[in-house]
Amino acid sequence: MKSEVEESLGAKALQFRGKRQALLAANLANADTPNFKALDVNFAESLREAAKIDNALPVTSSTLKATSQRHLGTATLSGQDTLAFARFTASLQPRLDGGTVNMDVERGNIMQNAILYQMAMVSLGDELEEFKTAASDPRR
Repeated sequence: MKSEVEESLGAKALQFRGKRQALLAANLANADTPNFKALDVNFAESLREAAKIDNALPVTSSTLKATSQRHLGTATLSGQDTLAFARFTASLQPRLDGGTVNMDVERGNIMQNAILYQMAMVSLGDELEEFKTAASDPRR
């Protein structure tokens, strides 16, 4: 089993996009539920928050070690769950039932996320093909 350090960026992006898609789908499913507050994940904010959390963690033997003053920091992103970074979204227009789901915004977010999910799938597929090529017999 791979450790968090060995997991590829493409795989993490795919997991993030999948969890965000489920979150956005839940928003759409509950659009008519009174007082339902829509949730979403802001990627840039989540990355900053995760970096703050991870910079406070001690460096373990499984992370990279700096051998020069010019090397970048050695902290790595931990296995934070995407849903830990979910925040309530602000409603563009107040609703009488107290809910904050805007169907047009949610549909747009779902389409954008689906495109980025597909891009992560292609990227991961390309990475897999590179590994297959590297592992294949060079005499063929």
